[in-house]
Amino acid sequence: MAAKTKEKETVVVKTQEEMYLDAERLLKATECLTRDKEKAEFFKNLADRYKDLGEYEDSKDKYKECLKKHKYYKEQSKIVKEVQPKEEDFNENKSKSNGIIGKVIIGLVIVLVIAAAGGIVYLKTKPGRYQRATFYENKGNYEKSYKMFKNLKNYKDSKERKRDCKYQFALQCWKDEDYEPAIKMFRELVESEYGDSEEKLADLEIEYIKKQKIGTNVIFGNFHWLILENDGDKVLLVKSEPINGLAYNEGDEATTWSECTLREYLNGSFLDGTFGLDMQKKILDTNIKVENNSTYGTKAGKDTVDKIFMLNGSQAEQYEEILSNYLRDWWLIGPGNSENTAQYVSYGKVMDYGYIVTDTNIHIRPALWVSIK
Repeated sequence: MAAKTKEKETVVVKTQEEMYLDAERLLKATECLTRDKEKAEFFKNLADRYKDLGEYEDSKDKYKECLKKHKYYKEQSKIVKEVQPKEEDFNENKSKSNGIIGKVIIGLVIVLVIAAAGGIVYLKTKPGRYQRATFYENKGNYEKSYKMFKNLKNYKDSKERKRDCKYQFALQCWKDEDYEPAIKMFRELVESEYGDSEEKLADLEIEYIKKQKIGTNVIFGNFHWLILENDGDKVLLVKSEPINGLAYNEGDEATTWSECTLREYLNGSFLDGTFGLDMQKKILDTNIKVENNSTYGTKAGKDTVDKIFMLNGSQAEQYEEILSNYLRDWWLIGPGNSENTAQYVSYGKVMDYGYIVTDTNIHIRPALWVSIK
């Protein structure tokens, strides 16, 4: 007959969260105790539990509180002992009393152990996880409550609670200047049209941009941008990666910046599709004065006021080092050698003779000034 195989004993290691909740239940159980000596011992045990939890939640404060009560009830038990009648006069009654109290304590411990075991199982269920998520939300631990409500998916109102906690967690990250996760979360909240998330995102991105150095790649609206200038009140941004497939003007005809279809597109569809209304409020109206072509004398046309525009040749040369992250050809705002051509940049250099305005193989790099006041 084959020998019986000894079953491997399973060791359950509790998480800090489970240990904390055990301690909380035991703390409530102290209300059942009547003798000062028992209370002193019980609070000493609780103090040790909270001490082991270190900085978890409010364990440090609970440790001090339990230790203080332990010392208090310990002193009280000494006072009671001093005023008690002589022990030999009440041996029989004391023995009976101790027996009863001992049974009560054993019963209490058994109840607590059963309750603790049941509590651990309960915490693994959806109602238990929901309760824990609510507990962390009330404690202000929005990171944990957000993740727990997220995992609960459509259970009760978890979907709505998840967004509430996500919003609060994003605000906490912002306060701690942990910008990247804060921006990511607010962007996701904007997609779900949550509260004032769009307004918060606009303010957050502007604050982030304000603290970055010249040449830094930042997110604003739907795209990445490079910081070209910062004069303290406003910042000049240019799109980091050029956009392909757009002509300077759709018709092969004499045109200027004030008349071309590219200007109409940038300050219409591109502006509305890239930035929400709160972000558009941060974009400044810029007075645009395009210079005539100094080599060929081609006229630049009328001055304009635009939110989105193209850089001119002087700016392309001034910021050549920053703009060299992409070596594709891209349009400039000024005219080329004739009225149906426009200047462009090729391999970092300004081509002032220009190219025919209907060409769609030359990319665009929109630019804008944003207020950081």
